[in-house]
Amino acid sequence: MVSWSVSKLVALALAPSAVLGNIILQQAQREQYEAQLRDLLSGGPATDSFIGNEPLWIDQSLDHFDSSNNQTFRQKYYVNDQFYKPGGPVWFFVGGESALDPYWTTSNRTLQYTMAQQTNGLIVALEHRYYGDSNPFSDYSSEHLRFLASEQAVEDAAIFAKNYTASNNLPSCTKWIPVGGSYPGNLAAWFREIHPEVFWAAHSSSGPLTAKADFWEYSYAVREGIPKIAGGSQTCTDNIIRATSLFDQAIKKDPTGTRQYLGFGNVDLDGDVGGYLPSNTLAGSIQYGPVGQNFNTSVSEIDFLCSGKYFPSFADPNATDDQIWADLQTYTFATLESFGVTPNNDTELYSVQTKSLQDPASSSRLWYWQTCKEFGYFQNAEHVDAPIYSKTIDLTYQQIGCGIVFGDANSVPDTTKTNDLYKATDIKTDRIVFVNGAIDPWHWLGIFNRTSTPAQPTFFHDQFHCGDLFVPLRSDTPLLRQVKLGVQATWLEILKADTCPSEVNKPYKCVPIKN
Repeated sequence: MVSWSVSKLVALALAPSAVLGNIILQQAQREQYEAQLRDLLSGGPATDSFIGNEPLWIDQSLDHFDSSNNQTFRQKYYVNDQFYKPGGPVWFFVGGESALDPYWTTSNRTLQYTMAQQTNGLIVALEHRYYGDSNPFSDYSSEHLRFLASEQAVEDAAIFAKNYTASNNLPSCTKWIPVGGSYPGNLAAWFREIHPEVFWAAHSSSGPLTAKADFWEYSYAVREGIPKIAGGSQTCTDNIIRATSLFDQAIKKDPTGTRQYLGFGNVDLDGDVGGYLPSNTLAGSIQYGPVGQNFNTSVSEIDFLCSGKYFPSFADPNATDDQIWADLQTYTFATLESFGVTPNNDTELYSVQTKSLQDPASSSRLWYWQTCKEFGYFQNAEHVDAPIYSKTIDLTYQQIGCGIVFGDANSVPDTTKTNDLYKATDIKTDRIVFVNGAIDPWHWLGIFNRTSTPAQPTFFHDQFHCGDLFVPLRSDTPLLRQVKLGVQATWLEILKADTCPSEVNKPYKCVPIKN
């Protein structure tokens, strides 16, 4: 039996689920990563001398595409004006699929802070509709979620920027530059693409610009990435693949017995079991890096699964199938226990199944809704004989999951509409800076393999997701440091010939937005 400490270690080591249907793992990883970001960003300066930590609010239209709908909601934003001089640009941090933290405007470790400091700029951050404190409704029922869409978010940003400029007496030539990473990296580029009259330029970090239902490249990146990061090895990769193959064979041959052996009792969907395999845990180390995933001073996800200290067979090139199968059971039991679930207790197992997301009180439904409706991004198994993700994770499973959660069995994400609207990686608009990392699985859906041009500067470093959104750190590789400095220099060059003289005769003072 696994000791309590090892069981808890699994909970803290959980990676972003490579399976969107298995949202439980993804949510655990997201919370952990955001806590790490808060620790990093909280090293910024004191904020009592300028606006920063206190939230401000705008009354935002609920539906920008129906003039007969007069409903509004309160949308949160933050402002840091400590460096601002009239005529300076607005570095507009884009909120995404989580609550907006004020540190994104106040921490001196972020790109937007550094650029505002060098350009007499203003830092403004807007929370995405429905996330955090900007939820229009009291729950997340399917009926209420119909206004959660990227198109609405794009219009939120444009209206906000125009109203902020007018309400705060900014010069009319003020340049708004959205900055975002991951999905907000998409939004930053889309703001510029859809509303070039409002947004003068954009910074898109690790943006998966291409909507794709069968995103098998994610699992490919996990397989390729494990040997490339500290603590990983080809042996561990090979044995994790063996564990997955043993599971796929067993679940097909004896679905009931396999569920019982791994502690999943009478869980309904094969994919809800396959989504809890070790490869899903390791996805966090590939997306964000082993350093970013540390949860104590000595152990990371990659060390936990690949060092051999906890699961000897995963690190043993001579391990037998029986040994790997036994360690897989140890792992799944520990994972369930870390969530407070007794293995094979069907009542408790309900909480780790896709169907638990039917609860309209669950905020985990938000991003799941967007993927089921707009983006796909379903992190399925590769189409090879022995993938590192379980073959139970496929498009059929994903469609079933969306149907279970939102009540439409025939629902599939309209990726064609999304790509037609935003042009995927064929965006032609100038003054957009694109940055991606080679290990990060999401780079496969973004702009990374094209020649950088003055119109669209493109950077490709050797590290992880959204790594360029921070100042150079001691943990950076030489290439990542070079890219970070190159990004800053590029923005100074872009802004150098485009000054905005002051058109006001009084000092700027932030005031509430007036619609």
